[in-house]
Amino acid sequence: MLSVYLLPCLMRPLDYLSNFKNYTLGFISYMLMMPVFTNVFQIYAMCNLHDVSWGNRPTSTGQEAFSANKADMVKSENDYKVYRTNFVLIWLMANVAYYIMIIEIVSSSGGTVTGDIRDSDAGYLAYFSLYLAGLVTFRIFFASMYILNWKCRYNCLSKYRVKEQNLENEFKKIKKSNHGESTDDEEVEREIEKIYEQNKNDISKMDESMMGASLPNKSRRQLHD
Repeated sequence: MLSVYLLPCLMRPLDYLSNFKNYTLGFISYMLMMPVFTNVFQIYAMCNLHDVSWGNRPTSTGQEAFSANKADMVKSENDYKVYRTNFVLIWLMANVAYYIMIIEIVSSSGGTVTGDIRDSDAGYLAYFSLYLAGLVTFRIFFASMYILNWKCRYNCLSKYRVKEQNLENEFKKIKKSNHGESTDDEEVEREIEKIYEQNKNDISKMDESMMGASLPNKSRRQLHD
């Protein structure tokens, strides 16, 4: 099963060697945090089934989607909590029952359990390990076949070959073909600059006259001097 995590390194060796530190630290962190992913997060999720809020919207409780009546909202929230409690209890009992079942199967299939020491793994655990190994082999084999299939299509068949395009130029072409008009920002800015250059003197005089009209008489004389 560890080969699943090493497979990306084997399929992209150059990227792996150039980012060796990131790959290694990521793999170690993932393996160390595996108990958190499989246990803590799962328990946390099961114990918070009643929380139907968005999470990133603190002003919303998630109940507004069901009713605008506050009493109905409170009842709906209490129903969620009751459902959460019942579900968690059933989930815990199912886990305990599963644990007892595994112990009984291991004991009855030749594996003698003595405290924390087991003499043999020829029973349930051996078959379960073979099942996991077969599942991993199945996924690796068909995933590799899928990748190789599309790699061959991309490289050998022109129909599947990805063509590189300049999206900025394509965007400009689409704008220009829109009823013969263009709303390109660059062209608009060029037109504005052209109009400004043609009327720069008139605009300067207009600005001075407007500034002078808005100043008091004393400031206007100082500006004139």
